[in-house]
Amino acid sequence: NTLDLLFESNLKICGEKYQIISHDLLSQKGTLKDIREIYSHSHAFAQCQRWLQKYLPEAELRECSSTGYAALKVSEEPESAAIASREAANMYKLEVVASRIEDVARNTTRFLIIGPDAGHKTGNDKTSLMFVTSHLPGALYKVLKPIADFGVNMVKLESRPTKHENWSYFFLMDLEGHIEDPEIEGTVSSMKELCLYMKLLGSYPKDQEQQNINS
Repeated sequence: NTLDLLFESNLKICGEKYQIISHDLLSQKGTLKDIREIYSHSHAFAQCQRWLQKYLPEAELRECSSTGYAALKVSEEPESAAIASREAANMYKLEVVASRIEDVARNTTRFLIIGPDAGHKTGNDKTSLMFVTSHLPGALYKVLKPIADFGVNMVKLESRPTKHENWSYFFLMDLEGHIEDPEIEGTVSSMKELCLYMKLLGSYPKDQEQQNINS
């Protein structure tokens, strides 16, 4: 939903922030006993899957728009729990049943900073874009070829289903460099000629803390 809103707006990605995320299980009673439902965001469920299967395999999982809203729901329902932060526990006067239940230690989430203007060129940048290709054999290969031709480093490529047509997908891509760099401008221009649709989401400074988190 967030990506759909970004695609449909005139806002740009102007920065990024990588942050280590720790998940706690919160409830009114502070025990696993009698927990029938668990509220959280879909990403939090995915990041805590093994713990949930081990300790609460029978509980029903209820997706929410955010972990904060999940904590709010649990503050109103005594036989439920939320996967959320310790800050949410303090805000809604909940008990921490279990701490750091994420499957992967030092789990990191990337947050995007959105604004009306793209970020300034720094020499250590990323460029994000989305595009749609035709449904023909080799279409994606042809679209990606300019990346190699211009010697650009692609650091991310993922596909997501569109909401307009079944079995139709768009692609999200991050490139190293700024749109003002000649090789990035040339790559994006060449790719655009080969796509059914393309939108530049922004050029912005890389998060300098990412390397420290990953090390």
